[in-house]
Amino acid sequence: ILALYMGRDEDPFKRYVDEFGRAVRDLLVAASASSGRDKLVIPATKFLTMVSTNAHQNKLFSEDSSLDQICRSIVIPNVMLRDEDEELFEMNYIEFIRRDMEGSDLDTRRRIACELLKAIAINYKEKVSQLVLALVQSMLAIFAENPSSNWKYKDCAIYVVLSLSTTRAGGASVSDTVIDVATFFTSVIVPELQGQDVNSYPFLKAGALKFFTL
Repeated sequence: ILALYMGRDEDPFKRYVDEFGRAVRDLLVAASASSGRDKLVIPATKFLTMVSTNAHQNKLFSEDSSLDQICRSIVIPNVMLRDEDEELFEMNYIEFIRRDMEGSDLDTRRRIACELLKAIAINYKEKVSQLVLALVQSMLAIFAENPSSNWKYKDCAIYVVLSLSTTRAGGASVSDTVIDVATFFTSVIVPELQGQDVNSYPFLKAGALKFFTL
C-alpha cells in the first residue's frame, strides 16, 4: 500500500513519506538480521528504494547516520549468503544462478538490497562512496583473517562491487564513482581465479567469473 501511494505521488501522502521511510528503515534493520522473512523484507526494501529516488523526500537519506545504518544493517546483511542459498546451490545450482542473474524477474533479498544500494549510490554518491569502500575493505580483511570460515564476507564484497558495476535500469554503471573496479579486479578477482584448487570456494569462483560478463 505504501509503495502504491508513493508510486502515484499523491499530494496528501508526501508529507508522511519521511516518517514512513524511517519506520520502514527501522523495520528492515530488525528484519534483515534474520532469514525466512522474504515476504516482508523484499517489499519493504523496494519501498525504501522508491523513497531514496524521490527528490522531494531526501531528508532521511541526507543524514550520515541513516545512510550508514542502511548500508551496514540493511544492504550488507541481505547481500550476505544465507544457509538456504548454500543449500539451493548444492541441490540445484542452475536455479541458484537463474535467481542470482542480473535482470532476472525473480525478486531475491540479495538483488533487491543491491537495487537499494545502486539507488543511494547514484543519488548520494559522495557519502555512499566512503561507506561502501570502508565496508568492502572491512569484509575483505575479515576474510583474510580466516578464509575457510569467513569466505562469505569476500563473496558479499564481490557481489556488492558487481552490483555497482552493472548498468542500472534507466541509468549507467555507478561503480567508477564508488570504487576502483580495475584495482579491485587485479587485487581480489585475479588471485581468486589463479588459485590452484579449482574446486575450492565455488561461490567465490562463480562471483569472480561474473566479472567477465560486465
